[in-house]
Amino acid sequence: MTIQDLLEGTEYTFTAQSRLGDQLSAAATAKFTTKFKPPINARPAHIEPTKVVLVWDDPRDAKNSA
Repeated sequence: MTIQDLLEGTEYTFTAQSRLGDQLSAAATAKFTTKFKPPINARPAHIEPTKVVLVWDDPRDAKNSA
């Protein structure tokens, strides 16, 4: 089984059971959260002696992202 089209940063829970005739096994459950894509084109927007403001492009808006 292949699961496709998952969303970044989303928690998913999957449960599976095997079947033999009319009997079901105990359920096996796995929970995970997909990773976020890293920011792209990070750059300083404002620099001061003790701080910097960074801006970046949302990777979900990038075309042809893998």
